[in-house]
Amino acid sequence: MTDYSRQPTYKLNSMQQDDSEVFEMHDFTNVTDFERFSSALEAVLRDWQLPAAKGCIASSDIDCQLKEETSNVELATQFNFTVTHYYYEVGSGSEEGSSSSVGFSPSQCSLSSTILSKSNPFPSRVHCVTRFYGIHEFVVLSCSELDMQMNESRLYYILSAVRLASSNAKCCLPILFRAFNEWRKFYVGSCFDINDFMGDFQMVQLSSIDKYYKTLSGLMKIFNEKLAFKDRYPIITVSINFTYALYDWTDILCSEHSVIKLEDASTLISPTLSTLEDPISGLQLNATWLGLSHDMVEENEHYSDLDPLNAPSWAVRVISKTTVQCLMSEHLTFWWQSMSSPTLSSIIGLDSPLRSKTETDQAIRDRLHKKVYPPQPEDSLTDEVADAILDRVFAFLSASSLSSSTINPEDLKSAPCNSLLSTIAWPLLTITYTYGPSALLRFWSLFITRLRYKFDRGLYLPGVPCGAPNVALSLIHQKFQLINCCVRKCRQSDEFDSNEFENDTLVKNPKDSHDTSLEFVDALESNLSEIADDNFFDAKDVDIGYDSTPTNGIEDEEEIVEVTDRRLTPEGRLRSLDFTLKYSNSKMYVPITQELTPLTEDSFLAQQTLLESIDDSNLRAKIQRKGLLSDMEAFKAANPGCCLQDFIKWYSPRDLTSQGSLSKRMSQPGNVWRETWMDARIVSAGRQAPLFDWLKVGNETFDWLSSLDLHSIAEYSFSSALHNALDIILKQTENLPGANTLHDSLLMKVKVFSGDESDIEDILCDILQLETLFGRAQSLTNKFSRLSDGNELYEDFVQQLLANSSVKIIGGSRGPIGDVLRSLFALASEIQKGNYIPGESQDFSQFNLDNVEFPPPIGKEYVINCECNSPYDVSRSAPQRLYAAFTKDESRLAFAHFEDSKFF
Repeated sequence: MTDYSRQPTYKLNSMQQDDSEVFEMHDFTNVTDFERFSSALEAVLRDWQLPAAKGCIASSDIDCQLKEETSNVELATQFNFTVTHYYYEVGSGSEEGSSSSVGFSPSQCSLSSTILSKSNPFPSRVHCVTRFYGIHEFVVLSCSELDMQMNESRLYYILSAVRLASSNAKCCLPILFRAFNEWRKFYVGSCFDINDFMGDFQMVQLSSIDKYYKTLSGLMKIFNEKLAFKDRYPIITVSINFTYALYDWTDILCSEHSVIKLEDASTLISPTLSTLEDPISGLQLNATWLGLSHDMVEENEHYSDLDPLNAPSWAVRVISKTTVQCLMSEHLTFWWQSMSSPTLSSIIGLDSPLRSKTETDQAIRDRLHKKVYPPQPEDSLTDEVADAILDRVFAFLSASSLSSSTINPEDLKSAPCNSLLSTIAWPLLTITYTYGPSALLRFWSLFITRLRYKFDRGLYLPGVPCGAPNVALSLIHQKFQLINCCVRKCRQSDEFDSNEFENDTLVKNPKDSHDTSLEFVDALESNLSEIADDNFFDAKDVDIGYDSTPTNGIEDEEEIVEVTDRRLTPEGRLRSLDFTLKYSNSKMYVPITQELTPLTEDSFLAQQTLLESIDDSNLRAKIQRKGLLSDMEAFKAANPGCCLQDFIKWYSPRDLTSQGSLSKRMSQPGNVWRETWMDARIVSAGRQAPLFDWLKVGNETFDWLSSLDLHSIAEYSFSSALHNALDIILKQTENLPGANTLHDSLLMKVKVFSGDESDIEDILCDILQLETLFGRAQSLTNKFSRLSDGNELYEDFVQQLLANSSVKIIGGSRGPIGDVLRSLFALASEIQKGNYIPGESQDFSQFNLDNVEFPPPIGKEYVINCECNSPYDVSRSAPQRLYAAFTKDESRLAFAHFEDSKFF
């Protein structure tokens, strides 16, 4: 019958009623938000094909990689839920678990086997749900928008939708909802099997609990009451894990790391990996008992059979500091920050605003005076220490040679390994970091003085490769190469006084490098530097019998530009060519020409800017004609009877046509080449004014080096210091676990390095991580080696600690590693009693390792599981699991309860 009481009542005078009394009629046959949410969740489960599980893995393989896939579902258009499917990748060797249960499907049997597993109930590096409920594949539903608004009603509302979607999709996987804030790790949910088995995943989280329920006896009481055991008890197994912490061991056996002492000059040649604090903050020992019968062990408030020395399984986990201050990274970061020009406020030491309200003018003047005229500290850099460092640097350069590196110096615009700049860069950095900018400038002045001493005596700078400056490397390294070029030119000039110039094979041959007119223009750009007017080489007075008229047989006078007298005696010949002169049958010879002034990057850019500012091409050519004039004079001296066509044929073949005549640009009136040929005398290179004034160039180079300020020194040497650090850290961490990934990342960043601030920050971040990893390895090795006499077994153990989150101890407490751990806990106990002072030498053999007093555990974990008929005795057997974890601030219980819903 129709219930008329629920029908809306309409009044005749409804138009006269207030708007507040008018209400709408709702059609309850429409789809609700609850149904839309459940349907959307069901669609996601069907899309992922989750009725069939990914597979079952053995419990011993639970540390394999966790996979996940994610989708989104909306509730009432205002709450966005994230649905995530978690599963562990099944290896080829993994075998499916088995269960003694009769009524379970294959997927449910795998779920039963994992819940009842005794082999690894406390896995590491897994999702927290796997540790709570023992399941390896599951679906998690979460909504960050509901975290702060969650209550019991909304929780049951969402769980109802989860149950409905799981049932309709016939999904046999557990579906859990993460309630409350994410940091609480509170997961509840259900599981529905096609064979009518229902599973509930319940959780209790409290800040405090009665001491009785923190013991095995109290947990067994909860477990029995939950399952309502009466007369007959099933086989109940218990697994227990106690965690003991050792936070005093950093004081006991602290790593021997300290700041590098500058008095030890050998430590300044290359970077040293070191940490300024111990990167290991503590150690955790897990004592585990697996698969015990509940009636074999007793633990209550007053008595416990759980002695960690008798635990059959021990595992160790190292607690590392997240941020560690590392020496090399600190130096590089400081040096990089020194590259930026300081502001006035940073120099004076004032914050913004520049002047505080309470500070007087006199106070600011006093502070500025202290900055301009700082008092000399007692630990300032002395001349003896600076000289010792420089002696060590030059001794190292004399004993070593340039070596190859994993990193190309051109990628970082640095300097080759074991070069002069590469060797001096790290001492510069360390001195600045330790003694300040003023010490750096003093040390740099002493360094330049030593280089000047070698230059004045014609000695090559050590650790500087021969040849012209390489503009792809650091500018300071280019200047060092230029100084060596000056020294070589100086030595050639000394040899010229005693040897014949024609036999000097060190003179540069322009024919080898100027094959085209374009290359010739590039070569001429290196001759802008003016030669002092008072530097001349007097030419010998020779009666050359000059005759400007063409010789016999010359008919085309338009192409003739001064044929020299063939009766002259040739000089300054280097080698002959296969060509002959145009107006004689004499062979053409390559002349010995002068060496062009080598250019560094800054000089080349200045010269290029000057030439680009000149629009007249003839004017640019006249500026560059000094080198051309020298080569023409040397060619005339080596080839008597030559003409301009002969010179062009050797110097710029492209400006000569196939018929042997000059090109169009060479034939134009007023051409610089023609005018220069007319002005060129017959003078060999040995008797010309030098184009490369080695003394002037050397003095200018030393003036530039001496004028560098702190910012410039840091800017030009930072890349070399960074290159040194990369070489050292790549070599010393190549065998450390987990370093290969950082190595690949670092090398890739170096390949694409552009010098930007972000690039430098990324590289310094990777260096810090590698140095921290190296510091952890050194700290662990130092600690265990002092207790183990350097046995190789402990080196392998340290490698495992770095590679894995938890390492199982072979032999437990009675193994060789276990003896070391017991010694550490015994020593910590002696420190607490005041019987030992950290830092003093101690004979560890005097400790009684069989009666070590362990501190109270910082964490206790219990797993109680069984297989019983639930909910009644006539029901089919189903797995049950209770997980309990107790810490100082939290108590957590997680119960996985399965019931037979078909046979009550």
